[in-house]
Amino acid sequence: MIETMFSIPLIRIKCDRWLYKKNKLLDLIPHQDMDIGDETVISNYQGANNLTGSITDILSSELDQVRHQLGSDAQIVRSWFESADNNMFHPPHTHGHGGWSAVLFVDYDPSVHTSTIFVSPFNHFINGLQLQYRPECTEGDLILFPSMLLHYTLPNTSNVRRTVCSFNLTVDMDNLPLSWTPDELDLK
Repeated sequence: MIETMFSIPLIRIKCDRWLYKKNKLLDLIPHQDMDIGDETVISNYQGANNLTGSITDILSSELDQVRHQLGSDAQIVRSWFESADNNMFHPPHTHGHGGWSAVLFVDYDPSVHTSTIFVSPFNHFINGLQLQYRPECTEGDLILFPSMLLHYTLPNTSNVRRTVCSFNLTVDMDNLPLSWTPDELDLK
């Protein structure tokens, strides 16, 4: 008998009432706060925590599904928007330990864009090659994955902007990565 020793979960949810939610999310993007910064994408990561309540409200039904699937009271701790114009990409990175991270494909055309690529924390056991997974996604798809999982995007080869809403969720406030801690959250 063959058993699988390890597996890596991924949660996929299709947002309901997508066009309504898409417009509400796009209205939240603080264009004046979006910059390239240290990344090769346009983002408001540095100052985005004031959006978390609004994103939580807009995605309330999807977050209820996540809570049900995880059997916990998962809460968004940090959220931001990220856009990629032609030749922009997000290099390989993780979001630390302790929870889940999410990508919601907001402005996304699968005929010209590619989705997030996830890198396995272990290589193929026979040939030693790196294992990667790229889910097929459409606009309105919400993908949640363990925060410690290395992931990245390929360069946008089109002239069509790709925009995602990303966030980190905790299922245990006592195990919250310090890099996730918003300034207004008092953990004392």
